[in-house]
Amino acid sequence: MPLAPQGLDLLPAEVRDLLAACVSLDPAARPLLAQVRAALEPLRSPATAVDDVVASRPPGR
Repeated sequence: MPLAPQGLDLLPAEVRDLLAACVSLDPAARPLLAQVRAALEPLRSPATAVDDVVASRPPGR
């Protein structure tokens, strides 16, 4: 059985439940898992998350 990624316990229960459903044996759930992973990627990488915040600021701030 694969180990859970580090920090998984810090996610809200709803997100953990969704991830658990996505990694079930149901192949139809795998596209949803890919969407969840893509959505969480900026949170996983602090450098990317900071770049996204800076890029979203209006000019002059």
